[in-house]
Amino acid sequence: MRLYRTRVSQFGSIRKKYWIFNVLTRIVLTPCSYRRNKRIWVFGCWKGEKYDDNAKYFFEYVLRNHKETVNAFWITRSESVFKELQKKEVPVLFDKSKEARRIMLKAGIAFCTNGYDDFSNICYLCGATVICLAHASGGIKKCGFDKDRYQSRLISVMKKVKNYLFDWDYFDYHLCTSKISQDYMMQCWGEKDRSKMIITGLPRNEVFYDCEKKNMMRYKYIIYMPTYRIYNNTVVNDLIQNIKEDKLFLDSMKINGMKLIIKIHNMDARFLELNQIKSDVIQVVDENDSIDTQRLLSCSNALVTDYSSCCLDYALTDKPIFLYAPDFEEYNKVNGILDFWMAFYESETVIKSIEDLKNRVLKLINGDKYDTFLNEWIRSKYLDSSISSGDFSDRLFHFVSKNIGRWEK
Repeated sequence: MRLYRTRVSQFGSIRKKYWIFNVLTRIVLTPCSYRRNKRIWVFGCWKGEKYDDNAKYFFEYVLRNHKETVNAFWITRSESVFKELQKKEVPVLFDKSKEARRIMLKAGIAFCTNGYDDFSNICYLCGATVICLAHASGGIKKCGFDKDRYQSRLISVMKKVKNYLFDWDYFDYHLCTSKISQDYMMQCWGEKDRSKMIITGLPRNEVFYDCEKKNMMRYKYIIYMPTYRIYNNTVVNDLIQNIKEDKLFLDSMKINGMKLIIKIHNMDARFLELNQIKSDVIQVVDENDSIDTQRLLSCSNALVTDYSSCCLDYALTDKPIFLYAPDFEEYNKVNGILDFWMAFYESETVIKSIEDLKNRVLKLINGDKYDTFLNEWIRSKYLDSSISSGDFSDRLFHFVSKNIGRWEK
C-alpha cells in the first residue's frame, strides 16, 4: 500500500502545485463566461489519462446523434488515447496544444468524471458550465464531506474556503439516478442545493439494456472487482492465492466452461503482482488493457465485489452479485460504510470467508437458483422509476440543451 499512497500523493501534489495559478485563472476567466459558446462541448475523464466511463459513453452518443447541433471535443494528456482516437477520426485534442487551449477557452459546457484536471493542470474552463459525470452516482462507502475528518467544523470550513478560491472538483450539475443517489452526492460534496443533482441516469449503464451481447461469449465469466483500501491488507492476494491452489475449484470452473476475470481497481492494479498468474481459468485484466469495463460487466455471468459501487450498476442486469468483505470491521472503522448498508454487511448476505465464497460460486455453477433480493433492493434505492427505460444519454442531452444551452423548448 505504500506505493498506492505514493500515487495518490502524486496527484495531490500536482493539484497543490497548480492551485495558486488557478486561483488567478478563475479570477480572470469567470467574469468572461458570457463570451463562451454553449454549443462547444469538451469532454475528459480520469485526470486526462483514459478514454472511459460516463464521459466516453455520452461523448459517443453526442457524436452519433447531435453532431450538427454541438461541436464536441475530447481533451486528453495521454499520447496513447490521443493516437487511438485520431485513428478512429474522433475529434480529440492534446491538452498542451494551442488548439486545445483555444477550444477550452471558448467552450460553454464541460463534462468530466473527476475534476478540472481531467482536461489540464492549468484550468482554462473557469466560467464554463461543468457537469460531473462521475463514475458513481451513489455508493456504499463514505466519501468526501461524509467522511469523519470533515465532521470537524474547523476542517470543513477551511476546506470550503479553499474551494471557494479554486475548487478542482467544482461542478454546476452532477448526475444522479434516484433521490437516495442525490442524498449521497449532497453529503459527499457538502452541497445544499438539490437542483444541482439531476436525475438522468448514467450513460454508461445503457450497455446493460443492449441485448446484442447476450449468448455471444464462448466462456461464461465471473468477474472479481474489489475496491481500493487505504490501509495495508492482503484481502485480494489471499483470495487469488487460495483459488490458484484449489485444484477442485478450478477443475469445476473449467468443466462448466467458466472463467474468473480479475479486474483490480485502477489505484491498486499496477502494484499487485498479478501478471504472474498463469491459469486457463483465471484471467487478469490489466489497467492498460483496452477493455471496456462496463461491457465486460454486461457480458459477465456473476460479479464478486466488496464495497465498490460497480454492484449498483450490475444490479440492473439481475445477475448474481456476491459481496465478499472479510475485512468489513476494519474497513468500516477506517473508511466508513453508509448507515443504510450496515444491516447487509452485518448479515450473512455479505460473505466473510473465502471458503463460503467458493461454496456459493460452486452452487451457482452447479445450477442452484440465485436469490435476486439484493438486485431488487439496490434498484429500489438507486434507480428512479422515471428513468427505468434506460435512455440516460438522451435525458442528459435534453436537460443540457433545454436548461443550459437553452436552444430546446
